[in-house]
Amino acid sequence: MYKSIDDFIKKIKKYMMPYLKQLQPYIKHVESYLPYLKKNKIIIVACIGILSGLIFSCTRGTTPVMPHSELTLPATSPYEFVISGTGLVEANSENINISAPSSGIVESISVVDGQTVKKGDVLFTLDQRSLKAELGLRREESKVLENTLESARVNLKDLEDQLARSEKLGSGVAISIDQLQRRRFAVEKAKAQVAEAESSLKRSQANLHLTEVNLQKLTVTAPIDGTVLKIRTRIGEFVSDTKNTSSPILMGNMTPLYVRIQIDENDGWRFVKGTPAKAFLQSNPKMSFDLKFIRIDSYAQAKTNLSGDSREVVDTRVIECVYEILGNTESLFIGQQLDVFIKANEAP
Repeated sequence: MYKSIDDFIKKIKKYMMPYLKQLQPYIKHVESYLPYLKKNKIIIVACIGILSGLIFSCTRGTTPVMPHSELTLPATSPYEFVISGTGLVEANSENINISAPSSGIVESISVVDGQTVKKGDVLFTLDQRSLKAELGLRREESKVLENTLESARVNLKDLEDQLARSEKLGSGVAISIDQLQRRRFAVEKAKAQVAEAESSLKRSQANLHLTEVNLQKLTVTAPIDGTVLKIRTRIGEFVSDTKNTSSPILMGNMTPLYVRIQIDENDGWRFVKGTPAKAFLQSNPKMSFDLKFIRIDSYAQAKTNLSGDSREVVDTRVIECVYEILGNTESLFIGQQLDVFIKANEAP
């Protein structure tokens, strides 16, 4: 404990001198009232509390204002009149959803994310056991029908030979007219059996070819030269051929990259084909990319991603245009959003 008020003040001056210098005028004023304060200790406690509060406010009570990060600042338009929109980076072939031709279990996956593939390279394979068994059955069936056809042809030749020798004999002398007629009918029947065997063989061969095609379809290959963007399935998973399910593999050609820009229908009249444009990273407006016009879609579709603008209604429609991204695009990824400014000839 402190021996006296004077001792307390000395301790305060010793440990808090840097802060007390700022309050020196107030301290001198307080010292003039020391005789009075010695008689009223409650006032002393109140003064200590006020003094502590003032010191805290001058030192740590105010949080320093951090400098604003330039990376969070939005990009500014490089043109006087501009049409702004959000761009989505995509492959120049558009993003291709590689679907399964039929439902089944994934047996093997031959690629990985980011792998470059050529047209015809195997992407993944579905379980082929049932179709391989069916293929073997079809082949055996075709062999049986080939033997049946060969037997029918041999039988036809035998009956034709018998008929030819019988016709050389005089009818009614060496052979009766009834037997001759029966042999003629037997030849006609044998011809019909040969035609039936040929038809059965053709049908079996067609089924064999169909099975081979279905078996080949279980091995899914790349339709174009490109890059595997995303693998959405794993070995042993069941994939379906219905449209309401996500495709097992997403791929596309990434050289060069394109950006698909949505323009509000109200700005459509200000857009001119071939006008220059510039894209900026949303996370770093210092990184920009020059754009080259490729095409514009003729159909204005409903806007699916609403921005929340008070002027925007749920039936807002947009026009999509496609630009090529020029320069070094190693920092960009498929599906990334960009802030895009397209040069316009006049203000809205």
